[in-house]
Amino acid sequence: MVVTLCCALLQIAVPPPRGYVNDFAGVLDTTSVAHMTAVIAELREKTRGEIAVVTLSDIGGRPAADVALQIGRQWGVGAFIEDSRFGGDGGWCGEIVAGPRPSRNHTP
Repeated sequence: MVVTLCCALLQIAVPPPRGYVNDFAGVLDTTSVAHMTAVIAELREKTRGEIAVVTLSDIGGRPAADVALQIGRQWGVGAFIEDSRFGGDGGWCGEIVAGPRPSRNHTP
């Protein structure tokens, strides 16, 4: 019970997804969003894999990998793919933190 409560307190509040590209930090231009959306849609159509791109202005000092994993699980990125080359997980969550942290890529 205590571990569950601690884990819940460490999670950040993330809005629901708006699409494949979620620019919550407001750092992406519309051309980049449109290009990424088209590439992700094509990849999903061809491979059934799922990608979520997320920008956040702050992650509250949490490790980027933990936040990406939280987002991927919360949004359900990477549904099980029976014949996947990814070992059944066809999901990838890319996170960009607008601030002093470098961007990271994570598989939920």
